[in-house]
Amino acid sequence: MSHMPIDGRRSRMLFLTFMLLAGYALRVVNLGEASLWLDELIQVQLARAPLREMFQLVFAHANTPVDVLITKTLLRFGRQDAWLRMSSAYMGVLSIPLIYALARKLLPRPGPLVTALLFTLAPLAIMHHREVRPYATFLMLALLSTLLFLWSLEKQGLWPFFALSFLFLLHTHLFSLALLAVYGLYWLVWLLPKGLRARDSRRWLLAPAALALTTIAFLLSPASPDYVGRFTRAVLQGISGPRAMETLSLAATTYPFPGFAPIVKRIPQDFSGAQPAGLPALGLLFMGLWGMRRRPRALFFLLTWLILIPAAIVFALYQRDHWFSPRYIIHALPPFIMLVGMGAVTLARWLANGAELILRRRSRRPALFPFALAAVLALYFWQTAPALAQARGPSRENLRDGAAFLQQTYQPGTLIIAPLVGPYLLGHYLPKEMDVVDFQSPVLVESVAQNYERAFLLQTVYSHLTPRNTSWLTQENLVAAFQPGVEIYRAPAGEEARKRVQMRIKAILSGDQDVSLAELKRMAAEARKLKDWPLTIQIWEHFLQQAPNDSAAWTELGLAYRQAERLDAAIDAYQRAIELAPNNAWAHLLLANALRLNGQPETALRHAQDAVDIAPHLPDAWSALGFAQLELGDAVAARAAFERGLEQRADALMLRYGLAQAASAARDSDAAELWQALLDLNPPSFMRNAACKHLQNAHTLCP
Repeated sequence: MSHMPIDGRRSRMLFLTFMLLAGYALRVVNLGEASLWLDELIQVQLARAPLREMFQLVFAHANTPVDVLITKTLLRFGRQDAWLRMSSAYMGVLSIPLIYALARKLLPRPGPLVTALLFTLAPLAIMHHREVRPYATFLMLALLSTLLFLWSLEKQGLWPFFALSFLFLLHTHLFSLALLAVYGLYWLVWLLPKGLRARDSRRWLLAPAALALTTIAFLLSPASPDYVGRFTRAVLQGISGPRAMETLSLAATTYPFPGFAPIVKRIPQDFSGAQPAGLPALGLLFMGLWGMRRRPRALFFLLTWLILIPAAIVFALYQRDHWFSPRYIIHALPPFIMLVGMGAVTLARWLANGAELILRRRSRRPALFPFALAAVLALYFWQTAPALAQARGPSRENLRDGAAFLQQTYQPGTLIIAPLVGPYLLGHYLPKEMDVVDFQSPVLVESVAQNYERAFLLQTVYSHLTPRNTSWLTQENLVAAFQPGVEIYRAPAGEEARKRVQMRIKAILSGDQDVSLAELKRMAAEARKLKDWPLTIQIWEHFLQQAPNDSAAWTELGLAYRQAERLDAAIDAYQRAIELAPNNAWAHLLLANALRLNGQPETALRHAQDAVDIAPHLPDAWSALGFAQLELGDAVAARAAFERGLEQRADALMLRYGLAQAASAARDSDAAELWQALLDLNPPSFMRNAACKHLQNAHTLCP
């Protein structure tokens, strides 16, 4: 029997063509069948915002803008779900030839073809190639940048193209920063020693120069988020000591980090979709390491990519007390697939050689290897088939059909309660004219529903309204259900809601009803949204009876006292918060503001300085410092403080207001210009009146 070629040029072209067609079908067919889920709706809403506002919102959601700009472009031509997902699908199809080309640089034949096949059918890749999220774009650009990086090491004229692709990659997702370490380690371990021996410094210094210049361009780019440095500092601070409280305690839920051990067990399964715990893929991975033993340079590059990125990401999430999701490791999918592909090739060779020995045909080369490889791959895909079906299956929550039902049944006087998802349904699945709230507390839901004739609750996995704390979530009140994960209930409204809220608040505050601390936090946060300060104070006081050592809660209580014009009580609450947590930057700066208003500017200055020392990236801390210095007559120092705060957040009105006041107090020549610039931002009335006073009513916006 003659040898059967499986990697000739014609065979490769036919195979790749088939892979592109299959990959296109898997990613595009029935693309709009499933509803958009929450994260997709968030990206669509970000893309719908005006361009200048969009960048601020994108950064606030810890994203970078490239994929949001792609979605924004698609929205100009349509808003259908399938259309908005089309860019991700095409990025996925384009990734197939890119990973094949990259595998040709790193793997022996037929490893590249097996890699292309595994990537085409990878459940994790297909899932993210069928949603409006940045991961498909990121994966394509990561493959392109890595390929250009390796090509540029051989052809120096390609470095500008690498720099451009890597700059786009950096603006697609912040996890791309981890690839810097991969490229840098590869250069340091393998390329620099060779360059030093050859005394060819020009050639071997181009790589770090390109990486450094691209990173600097990213950090200085106006399209880069200003929190990159803050995130790095927060991680380092998490390593070295206690972290400062950077925000007020308004989170409705805490998502604890599951721990390293559960994640290590999950990672192979997340990559491959195989059960139990990805053992088949893990076995092939170790075989791939053996198969790559004669290519140490390529093996080092793949292992660095495979290990370093997930380790850096998991460690960063751990330092931020964040939960874990498989999408956080998709960036290491290419090296995983390449090594698994090499493992399949290695196992097939072992099986073919074993069959040759059994058949005693050592003198002739049997065509058993292709059949052995086909058998290994068939068994692997049989194992991953359930995950592949799930990746192309229904959405995580059927928000589209649920929203369509609500729109059909909606009439004036109706309130729609959609916890967490409400703001993102408006403008896409629901018209903006509908009354939709996203409250998570039954007390606040019933408080708002008092003013409506009827109310409906759109219940999803994100809702914290459960039968345990919401008695009207019953089968009798179930109006409709849409699989997966969306139920619509009839909620109390009008007089019924009014009676319920009075009874509920009385029971909670008297201690007759057992409510968790997390639920009390949600109630307080939503009461703050409504600016119901007496209710907010009541809830936080009740919370602190159960958790008297919660510094963030004392900070929140002080803020509520301040809004209720109970200044002395606010000062006492802030001081208690600082006693419990000296690094509570918010308590320091809010105390500084309260002391200044209470006629104690010297003490206010000390606490404002403490806030700046603890959290120099916090604009409000610089604002508190500037106003305290201004109160003490140091206009020059106050101006410097306001300018430092504006470096952190250029659109902060209070900082611009303080800067204009400091400039006027110092009699600076640009004071009028600063007041005029403040007016152009349409500030609140007290700022507008102050600006008009200093401008002597010369501005067109002045009365």
